[in-house]
Amino acid sequence: MGLPVLILLAIAWAAFLLPPIVRNRAAVRPGRSVNTFRHDLAVLGRATPGTTGRRSSLAGAARLPGTPTSRAQVRRRRRDVLAVLAGLAVFTLLLALAFGGPLILAHLLVDAALAGYVYLLVQLRKDAAGRPVPVRYVPPAPTVSHLVTVRRSVG
Repeated sequence: MGLPVLILLAIAWAAFLLPPIVRNRAAVRPGRSVNTFRHDLAVLGRATPGTTGRRSSLAGAARLPGTPTSRAQVRRRRRDVLAVLAGLAVFTLLLALAFGGPLILAHLLVDAALAGYVYLLVQLRKDAAGRPVPVRYVPPAPTVSHLVTVRRSVG
């Protein structure tokens, strides 16, 4: 009874870990030299004398490979993680019902991970809803007061 359980857990972990690894490796390979070049430029930009060092964490920082760059990618990744955790919770529930024993503990751990992730998603949503819209100060256009209007008279 112990060997089938281990095989099922290995399959579950492989289903959980392999798709993101394959996706990241496929996304990183074609532009690896470009990413390295951008990283080097970002390092040089931070090392330039006379800069204040005040950079946005998203705009100026070098990104890790596989890090989502747009809001849609972030949403998709969060949805995928939620789906994997929910699927893993159902899978471990079925294993716990079929075999019992220590699989009940495994199911409770997966449930705790799922509940914690949902809690974090709710907190992110609340923070985004309560955050004020960023407003940028735009200085007024310079007024030209030294110009003199010349009136032409036809005579």
